Amino acid sequence: MTVYLFAGPSLPRTVRERCAGRAVVLPPVAAGDLPRLRVRPGDTVGIIDGFFHRRPAVRHKEILDLLASGVQVHGAASMGALRAAELAAFGMIGHGRIFTDYHRGVITADDEVALLHGTEAEDYQSYTEALVNVRYALTDAATQGLLPAHLTDAILAAAARLPFVERTREAIMNAARESRAREQDLTIVDKVLRCAPDAKKTDALALVEALCGSGESPATDAERSWRLRETLHLRQWRSAARGSNDPEAGWVPEGQVHRLAQVLAVDYPVFREHVALRVLAAEHTATRGALRRPEVSGQAPAGTRFLGADSGSRRVRRTTRDAVLLPGEVATTGTEGIQPATESDQETLRMAVVKRLRILGLLAPDATADPGLDRWCTAAERQLPDSVRTGKAAARALFPHPALEWNDPFLDQLKATGAYAPTRKRLIQCLSFHQTLRQQRPTLQLAQLRTENILAHFAQRWNQDRLEDAVLERGFATIEDFVATARSFYLYDKAHPDNPPLSLQRQQPAA
Repeated sequence: MTVYLFAGPSLPRTVRERCAGRAVVLPPVAAGDLPRLRVRPGDTVGIIDGFFHRRPAVRHKEILDLLASGVQVHGAASMGALRAAELAAFGMIGHGRIFTDYHRGVITADDEVALLHGTEAEDYQSYTEALVNVRYALTDAATQGLLPAHLTDAILAAAARLPFVERTREAIMNAARESRAREQDLTIVDKVLRCAPDAKKTDALALVEALCGSGESPATDAERSWRLRETLHLRQWRSAARGSNDPEAGWVPEGQVHRLAQVLAVDYPVFREHVALRVLAAEHTATRGALRRPEVSGQAPAGTRFLGADSGSRRVRRTTRDAVLLPGEVATTGTEGIQPATESDQETLRMAVVKRLRILGLLAPDATADPGLDRWCTAAERQLPDSVRTGKAAARALFPHPALEWNDPFLDQLKATGAYAPTRKRLIQCLSFHQTLRQQRPTLQLAQLRTENILAHFAQRWNQDRLEDAVLERGFATIEDFVATARSFYLYDKAHPDNPPLSLQRQQPAA
């Protein structure tokens, strides 16, 4: 069992270092961090601190995803206490006084545990006061008779009105003076605030003791009576979390490899049509199950499996690495890609796609084309034979970006044919370029890039006057969809005009 612990300003450095021997200690959690953990059922995640101002806060669904997979999740002190109170009914385990008060509704404002602090290199030095610590200090002082309750209530109300980034001890004392309190009471208030116990630290230590102490971790007694619903957003978060760290570029999302190829690879339109048609034909064959296992001369590639009810298919086969092939095609381990089949096989493939579209209701029972699908064809392609035109349209229309979060056959094909490695290398170069650019220009935002500049660059790059046709060929429904994806690669591509062309298919030897 592995314990993961997200901690920052609530836990002293000495304690974090001591925990490192028994847990994987990580900085405060933020949105996207939990899906990146390589957790297994039985592992434990402890959340103490979490970002929420400059970075999006950890999402409830991300925690539910862990709980649904058999991972215990604990929370205390700060963001952990908030999320534990909100998700206790689903099995998240809370620790400490702050969690209890949130869970019971004694405290309701999220910003009571918020504070402004320094970086990890600065040991998360606090610059403001956590309102929850002020609350407990003043409440305890009133309970002990040191201060009148009406005064502590007035000071708490005034402190709560302050933005958390301005909630310093000095600002709180100024608010107390405006309450017209007696001078002797103000002296007590000042002393109480200066000597206030750090409730967040106390609760954080309680969680650490529970997870990293000598005893066993507490188990939840909440019965799992709920089912996690797979949503598009959850799929997108998981997709963004699939990848690996590069020493220079940082996190390299796997899905971005396909996105970069879609924008920068010179032969992506051919690649996309090749993969999409074979996937649709394979679906048709698997659904119908009426064809026999093919008799193909020679030995099939190792690991090849045939699709269909009888595990057979006359025209389409798929390797265990998800390369979709036709008879006579070869999936290579290098960057050569897939060699084309004969024109006869291509027509058989197109007709299998047409039959699949009929089953899906996208074509009439006897039709081989449809005006709705023609919208996905360029002006020149609308003069092509029906089956060819329909195949091109299907390759673009039936694989929108949201659907690829569930299953991305293009990414699978990149991996299966060896084109993944050089494409990922180009992505790493792009990410490293952007890291350097952010250091030079910290205020630069990709969203601020002018759309007309992006379009002008790629019109010149592709030597295309009709960009609407060019982006259709690459699987984008609109110019706007293309620009949204291309923003991530535009500056890098513009700054490196001498880069060799990125190709996904077989490289012909030089003459």
